[in-house]
Amino acid sequence: MNKKMFVLPAVGLILWLIAGPAAAYDVEELSVEILPDGNATVRAGYSLNWGEFIAYNLMFNREQLAEEAIENALDEDVEVNYITGDEASVTIPSFAMVTGSEGNISYTTPKLPYDKIDDYSGKIDIPLLKNFVADADSLTPDMTVITFPDGYNVSYSKPYAGGFVPSLTH
Repeated sequence: MNKKMFVLPAVGLILWLIAGPAAAYDVEELSVEILPDGNATVRAGYSLNWGEFIAYNLMFNREQLAEEAIENALDEDVEVNYITGDEASVTIPSFAMVTGSEGNISYTTPKLPYDKIDDYSGKIDIPLLKNFVADADSLTPDMTVITFPDGYNVSYSKPYAGGFVPSLTH
């Protein structure tokens, strides 16, 4: 089974663990920007209550912890670009498959199985983070937007048919 299809659910889980360890945390939007080389910049927008915001500000090395946790869960290299009190961003290498030649390039994204988020909670091997696992519904974004290099985008909203965003080719 392709590990890339599990990247976004795992990213959602890890970003939650780093940015807001409390039950009221909610991912509002997840945007996936496909880059011309097939890499993707993934941004998760979320809101924190005051308690979550305090926990966020007290956590040191957020980016390092997030990167380590995502790489452990996926056995894939990722780069955490930033984590703030309301947004987090990671770059995922080789996220989309790129085919064709100049002038006729297509990109195929993996399926994004939000129904598998709970499967990743057991793979977090960082003691500080293990205690802060939310339910899958809190980690599933209200909206997912996938944007291709030419600006074409596709949006999906919660509830996701079948619990996932399908693979897309554009």
